[in-house]
Amino acid sequence: MEWSTILGTIVGAIVGLISVFLADHLRWRREDKSQLLQARQQVYVDFLAALSKAHSEMRSVAFRGELSDTERRNALLEAIDASGIWRLRQSVSLIGSRQLMHEVVVAARKLEGVCEALSLDADVSSDRYIKARNKLWAANAALRESMRKDLGIAGDPDPDVHAYRHLGN
Repeated sequence: MEWSTILGTIVGAIVGLISVFLADHLRWRREDKSQLLQARQQVYVDFLAALSKAHSEMRSVAFRGELSDTERRNALLEAIDASGIWRLRQSVSLIGSRQLMHEVVVAARKLEGVCEALSLDADVSSDRYIKARNKLWAANAALRESMRKDLGIAGDPDPDVHAYRHLGN
């Protein structure tokens, strides 16, 4: 038997194994990136939902006229806590960029501003509340745009983003 035949067979087998391992590795990396992207998207969606839920629940508290100032303040803080926003803020800090995390912090602070406005005056038509709400909406719009960019989502943004962005001024 010729050595060149045996050597060719061995080299062919090695090249074949390397090709299979390389293809598997590339497939694994692609799937890993896809899973990470899906995880980021879910955390971002959950954070935005919690932000919206907290705001909505605080408005509900404001409509309950039977609460004392202290009870209303406590109920407003509970609405924020119950939304899960603080837990989700931590989740975003693990997977989001520094810029995105900055915008998450800004949005959370604007939510706290709404809480403060409703603590001082439970009237959702008051100037104090409307200004705080507009700042929250502007921060939310900027955050959503950054999240879309981070996720690589192309296309037109929410048509209201432009209007919301200028409300916070």
